[in-house]
Amino acid sequence: FAATALLAFVPALRDQVSLNGAWPEGGVVPNYFGETFDTRLYRREVEVPASWAGKRIVVEFRQVNYIADVYVDGRHLTSHVGGWIPFSVDVTPYVEPGRSFSLEVRIRTSTHRPYVDAQGFAVWPVGLYPDHSKCSGIVDDVWLRAYGEVAIEDTFIKTSCREGTIAAQYTIANHGGQERSVRIVAEVTPAEGGQVVKSLVGEPVTLPPGARRTLAVTAPWPDPVLWTPDSPALYHLTSKLLDGTDVVDRETRRFGFREIWIEGNQFVLNGVRTNLWGTSIARGESGRQDYLTPSRWPEHVDMLKDEMNVRIIRWHQHPAADYLLDVADEKGLFIIDESALYARPIYTTEH
Repeated sequence: FAATALLAFVPALRDQVSLNGAWPEGGVVPNYFGETFDTRLYRREVEVPASWAGKRIVVEFRQVNYIADVYVDGRHLTSHVGGWIPFSVDVTPYVEPGRSFSLEVRIRTSTHRPYVDAQGFAVWPVGLYPDHSKCSGIVDDVWLRAYGEVAIEDTFIKTSCREGTIAAQYTIANHGGQERSVRIVAEVTPAEGGQVVKSLVGEPVTLPPGARRTLAVTAPWPDPVLWTPDSPALYHLTSKLLDGTDVVDRETRRFGFREIWIEGNQFVLNGVRTNLWGTSIARGESGRQDYLTPSRWPEHVDMLKDEMNVRIIRWHQHPAADYLLDVADEKGLFIIDESALYARPIYTTEH
């Protein structure tokens, strides 16, 4: 159930431990297709690596349906409302590197309504269609990850053939009590390994305590190996956050250098007209789940491309799990992902 183990070149985002697998209470995590129940308790012990001393320690849930209450050693830390939406819990004050803690996730499903957020505003139903109650539970990966006190929280990689550039938009945050001056230094390498082919260096930025900033780092790149459906070349972007010469945080993300746009009534990929023959797939529909599992999805993508000439999938009803997107990146399949707000019946509530 560690889906990324099936893929050839998916790098670890950062220092991390997968919490996927058979939990002693609650069952297998994740069940990518969901189950039908009213309430359920998921519980397991989690060991924090001793090498993470001095780090921020975060539990990250990719998708949980539909109301989740998270506890560490019996202490309630957060409630999350809304299906298919990633969320995280900073457990640093409550755990100790080198020791284990009890992680509990109590889930309520679509029978509990109306859902309300922390301010009391109704947000039910979110990502819910009348027959979606069967999609309840932990339906995507769960991670334990380590971050620096000053850390990269998100990165958006944008490549442009027309401009001959790579741009990385970073969100960085200072969770400490002191002002910090940091800068981004990043390197691009081929996903299959090899020498650095591109470097990105950002300007210094000063972050007061508690501050969060978004900054862009851009570099010219006129001659990358392009990602196409027939030749899906991939790279790794390894980014370091430096305070002086000290590396205070680092991460690695995978990407392909590609750009798609519209000219008149034609799609253009990397400067070449392309016809995007496609279809749609729904993760939760019965009868389809056998070929959407982590073990079967790679061969199914091969069939879609080689036997049906499919080049693009519109994901229907539910956002795609990470492994579905990762395999598509490796095999050259475009995906139009779904919104977590699919089919929300807004006209039956307030506008």
